[in-house]
Amino acid sequence: MRVWRPFFLWKLFFKNRIKILFANNINLSSITIGNEVKVIGKEAFLNCQILVDVTLPKKLKSIGESAFNNCNSLSKICLPETLEYVGPNAFNNCNNLKNISGFSTESAIRVSNLFRHCYNLDNIPTLQLNHAIHADGIFAECRNIKE
Repeated sequence: MRVWRPFFLWKLFFKNRIKILFANNINLSSITIGNEVKVIGKEAFLNCQILVDVTLPKKLKSIGESAFNNCNSLSKICLPETLEYVGPNAFNNCNNLKNISGFSTESAIRVSNLFRHCYNLDNIPTLQLNHAIHADGIFAECRNIKE
């Protein structure tokens, strides 16, 4: 089991962004992303099948398209209130995702299919879609959501 800590990650960033560094990584189970990171790019953690634990930076501004798509072992995520952009399919097919906290779409855009196919999702925050565009299918196929 490999755990990535902020100390090891600092060399992997380019201008406070995580690019497609960990996509298809079959060994990554836990990651803490340093507070200097403001952007998680497109498909950054795509298909990290055993990724269980992700700690996002408190001042994160953007999560790119399909950033955590197919991270089947991810069970919870705390999204910072500073988030301004969440790309489509960011958490699509995270089958074991059960809990989302801290998320507000007050200024987020392009949130279509955000949590699609998160079959076990049962705890979601109240969403305000005041400024969201392309907000279709945010919770499509999330069978355990009661209301």
